[in-house]
Amino acid sequence: MDAVITRRCPICGQKMKINEPRDFARALREHEQSAHPAYYTQTRRLRKMIVPMLVSIVVLPFVPIIFEPALGSLLAATLSIAGFISPLAIVGLIGTRALRQAKQKASASMDQTVSPDTVSNQVDQPTSSYSDQDIVRTVVDLGRRLEISGFEPKSVSWRDHFVRSGSIFTRSDRPMMVPYDGCIFTGSQIILPESTRNKIQPEEWAPLIASELVYQRKLLEKRRLGLIIRILPLTAIYIVIPVILWQLGILNLQGMTTVRGAPTPVVVAFFEVYSGTALIFTLILYGLLGLRFNKKLRLNADAVAAGLTGKTVFLSALEKIGKAFPDIMTRGRPSVSYPPGRSSVGKRIEGILAVF
Repeated sequence: MDAVITRRCPICGQKMKINEPRDFARALREHEQSAHPAYYTQTRRLRKMIVPMLVSIVVLPFVPIIFEPALGSLLAATLSIAGFISPLAIVGLIGTRALRQAKQKASASMDQTVSPDTVSNQVDQPTSSYSDQDIVRTVVDLGRRLEISGFEPKSVSWRDHFVRSGSIFTRSDRPMMVPYDGCIFTGSQIILPESTRNKIQPEEWAPLIASELVYQRKLLEKRRLGLIIRILPLTAIYIVIPVILWQLGILNLQGMTTVRGAPTPVVVAFFEVYSGTALIFTLILYGLLGLRFNKKLRLNADAVAAGLTGKTVFLSALEKIGKAFPDIMTRGRPSVSYPPGRSSVGKRIEGILAVF
């Protein structure tokens, strides 16, 4: 990886030079503390609200259950759900409003005082160049050839990090990295990684963008069905195992127990609890299998893109990126802020060579 990597502040766009991608969070925190103190103070306060919110989420839903005999099952269940949702909603609203106000103050101060570094960036790097518009035209043509409706990109933005607008739960001080070997589509804009900007030729972006288009606009529709096909049989086996053990007499579920003050057969109480663990088991499977399935879909997208734009130019782009960023040559993620579910550049090269 290069000795020095350039990152930008998501608020003011000022450049920060770091040695490793994982150093960005620390550098950004120090920059916010000095350049955007109001914004920095608000984010620190919001962090302190997370612990009380988690405690409320754990405690409040169980309070109505304790008084269920007096309240009734329906009212107790309603209050329990409200006790779970209310802390999330309140903190989310407060956090969203506070962060929006802090960013508005930071933007206002930036309008009054423009740093020399920002001015030089505006002079040295125009917002629109021939290469950018050439990339846009190429992407429009790719969308037409792939028969993707409603896809009309109009501009290119070069950034190393992408901050999604949202609530407090979308951490603004830890934005998501734009993949070195990919891109992000948002509205009518194509976001490309600035760190890779001068590593490959403008025409070599075509297969990389084509692969992202195929994956996001064509193959993601199959992701949910593919995961259901893989998860449901495993979940069914997980649920059936205790039933078989019970029928064979290995698992003893005889007798009665007490649940919330009411006598309940042990077998009913057991499967009520076990169904909850089955849900957790399904979520874990969804996460683990989802990442593997994403990588498989992305390799399929590479094959389609290589057939569309040519194997030679695709391999050339990947080899240059792998040489510039050795971390993603053998691993999929160089840091925790890097998008998950992406194959390493080496795997992508192997996949293309295996198909053609």
